[in-house]
Amino acid sequence: MQYTNSDFKNMKFPIFELSLDEDLLSKFNRLTSFSEFKQDVPNLDNNLVIRYIFFCYDHTIQWDTLDFKTRKKKAAELAGFKKFDRNVVLMLNNAIPEVNQMITAFFRIQNNRKFRRKIMALELLDQYHKIIMEPIRKKLDDDKRMRAANLKTKLMEDCETLDAMIDGIDVEFFGSTEEALAIEENLIAISPENISKITDNVLKS
Repeated sequence: MQYTNSDFKNMKFPIFELSLDEDLLSKFNRLTSFSEFKQDVPNLDNNLVIRYIFFCYDHTIQWDTLDFKTRKKKAAELAGFKKFDRNVVLMLNNAIPEVNQMITAFFRIQNNRKFRRKIMALELLDQYHKIIMEPIRKKLDDDKRMRAANLKTKLMEDCETLDAMIDGIDVEFFGSTEEALAIEENLIAISPENISKITDNVLKS
């Protein structure tokens, strides 16, 4: 699909028609009040990274795809990344701390708590599912196996809470339409924090 400026007219920071070498910190002075945007991203062009974040995480954009993986790739292409080398792939997989910090700062700028809460809830839900599906190692003694089983049970209860939260936000955003359900099924983890680190010691000790 060929995009036009009208597709992005409501963006917080309108960048669609800006040249790729435009200094976004100079163009949008508000960004300079956030230290996250002034740090260097290893092995990537800062301007392109910021463009990617604006395209990918601006809640006003109505994309032609409900699949978030596809949306992230399109956002990277629009941002100006010509090749998806290792560093770009790391960015898309939220594996670069500096980029994650910029994403969090952009959420604060947008000040849309419901949108941010849904993203965070989906991140937690994704990580909880991964932990729950991980087999409990047979080599663990009875006490550790019980602790791991109790953790999984608690996470199952938390998943139910997160599901209800996401459903409630979807009602407000989409009226519980099929589009909302499709987004819920396809949206991948994008929160900067990886909640699985919290429970690694329990499952792997």
